[in-house]
Parts: sequence; structure tokens; C-alpha cells
Amino acid sequence: MGILIKDAIIVTQDSGRNIREGDIYIEDGRIAEVGDINIEAEYIIKDKKIVMPGLINTHTHLPMVLMIGYGDDLSLEEWL
Repeated sequence: MGILIKDAIIVTQDSGRNIREGDIYIEDGRIAEVGDINIEAEYIIKDKKIVMPGLINTHTHLPMVLMIGYGDDLSLEEWL
């Protein structure tokens, strides 16, 4: 049994970035179904909630680790 979110405001990632209302059924940590769902679930959320994809910040300066200290004697303008 999974989690059922009823009457959610769903922010999609389709090409139109459509926002729609409906139900979401989550099973084993994955979205199994979206729409008008009437199914028995372990946990039911009935409040009007906004459901959207996770926001992940992929901005990183990891490659600069290899150059630590390389430009310590330079001004910012010279370094850039």
C-alpha cells in the first residue's frame, strides 16, 4: 500500500508546464498514478497541496578544487 494525495495542485514538467488538479498515488517511493484515483492507501493526504518536481541546484565549483592556491598572488581581474 502506498500514499494517496487527494485534490492536489500538480505542477507538471511537460512541455507546456501545465498546472492541473488531481490525485497522486505513490507506491514504493515512485509516482504510480496521476488522475482521479479511488484506491485504498496506507496514508491519505486530503488537504489542498501543491505538488511539484524537486528543485536541485547543480551549480558547483568542484573543478576548481584542482586549482586551489594557483592564483593566490593574482588580483581577481588578472585571475579572470
